[in-house]
Amino acid sequence: MTRWIRIHESEHGHWSYFELDDEGWARRQAGLRGSDHQPVAAATLTEVLRLRDHADFGALQAYEREYGTLAEISFDGWGEAEGVSEVSEGAFEQVWHFARTQLDVMAGTTTRTDDEVGAAHPRAGMTRDELAALLDKGTTACRPARAALLAGGGFAVGDELIPAGRLGTTHGMRLRRTRLRGQQTLALDETIDILRRAADEPIRVGEIIAEDRSWTFMLFLDATATTVLACGALAPPQADD
Repeated sequence: MTRWIRIHESEHGHWSYFELDDEGWARRQAGLRGSDHQPVAAATLTEVLRLRDHADFGALQAYEREYGTLAEISFDGWGEAEGVSEVSEGAFEQVWHFARTQLDVMAGTTTRTDDEVGAAHPRAGMTRDELAALLDKGTTACRPARAALLAGGGFAVGDELIPAGRLGTTHGMRLRRTRLRGQQTLALDETIDILRRAADEPIRVGEIIAEDRSWTFMLFLDATATTVLACGALAPPQADD
């Protein structure tokens, strides 16, 4: 049964609204911040999965900059958490459409130029050879990732620093979803363990997509983007017969 909940983080003045599926996973998420209810998120699972499976890393990053990062944890048992309450479908839809509309408008007026982005985040300009040199060791997915990169695969290294433990939790949930969908993985369990052990260490995220799209390699680098700490890979979902 679909449920709609609201979470209030009073310390940060943040309100998050979620549409949940039968297992408590977020289908849609909207976020408001401050006393003026400034929209900060309006993401959907359908869009996120489509970008992960069929677009490149840059497209997903652009989506998350515009619509926020969709929570990838189960809210099963949400009724026991502090600051959480159930809302009606109508209340959720009102917030969702307001947030989505406002973020669409803001995206049309605040887009930065390529030069501004490059100046703010120099490591995002890592070359193919520089990245390949970092993939000579690590998890068992590193060498296949290097081969895919040198064979012409698309690649990107993000500029945002994210706590490793948070990434471990997020990708743990992602692994569960991929298994339910029967997707093939490589070194993803090992990668998640490394991220969880790293706890609060700041991590940069990168991606390599094989030229034939047979694999998507997820890279996790240190804050200076000089060491690949872990690498896991996902094959695309199998097409229905």
